[in-house]
Amino acid sequence: NTFNLTGIEDTANTFIQPGIPQALGTKGLYITFPSGYLGYSDSWSVTIPNTQASGFVTNYNSYQAALETQRVTVSTAEATVAARQADLNLKKAAARPAELAAAQAAVLSAQGQVETAQAAFENTTLRSPSAGTITSIDIKVGELASALQSVMILQDVDNLHLEANISEANIATMAIGQKVEITFDAFGPDKLYTGTVTLVDPASTVVSGVVNYKITASVERVAEIRPGLTANMRIVTGQRAGVLTVPQRSLVSRDAKSYVRVVTESTTKKYEEREVSVGIYADGGLVEILTGLEEGQEVVTFIRTQ
Repeated sequence: NTFNLTGIEDTANTFIQPGIPQALGTKGLYITFPSGYLGYSDSWSVTIPNTQASGFVTNYNSYQAALETQRVTVSTAEATVAARQADLNLKKAAARPAELAAAQAAVLSAQGQVETAQAAFENTTLRSPSAGTITSIDIKVGELASALQSVMILQDVDNLHLEANISEANIATMAIGQKVEITFDAFGPDKLYTGTVTLVDPASTVVSGVVNYKITASVERVAEIRPGLTANMRIVTGQRAGVLTVPQRSLVSRDAKSYVRVVTESTTKKYEEREVSVGIYADGGLVEILTGLEEGQEVVTFIRTQ
């Protein structure tokens, strides 16, 4: 036996299989013929959808609920798109002066907070102002360090220098760059080191009632030289070669002028004063004569009174 279908689809001569659901076309409709069905001229008319089916109401309500859910979802998505578009338009628009000023103030405030936090963090670590070697530690681990308390001594042993006080009578001859000859009591007077004047203090210091000026001199780096050693400095304030000199005690100063007594007669010990111009005063009690004397002339250094 066969059956025919007309309506939403048309089929013909489909074999009947009693007890098995058979598709009515391709739209998802099925029909089940009872076992032993022999009808040859039966005809059925079914309205689509079949509102009389037992599950129609349940399925219909579920469908309507799902449809409403989708409508709400679409509406929400559309509202979100509109909000995002409005936000985009606001960001594209030029900022108002008041809003810009407020934003800049907020940025500056945040930067200030960051800098304050960074400074507070940095203050948790003690840092040396310069590189050096720790030569003494005056505090123990776990002790509370107070303000102005000496914690340790840090010395730059790779860049040692000397300090000396120069009296005001000699400070005028001191200048940065002058060569210095140095000896140390620890190594004896025969071991000579060299250095250079690096600083002449402009401010005076009174030592034992005498006005002094502190000078600083570098010293060559030698492993045996240690901080705190007593040093003796000889500063070269000037150099002359091949000059005429006389003993300083032969000079006679009068009316802001300098004179030397020149021997004119050796046997009778006669002499005469000659005005001279002087140069630098050298070690050993000598003074340079620029004009007024000639090499080989005898000068008087001492006059014994009867």
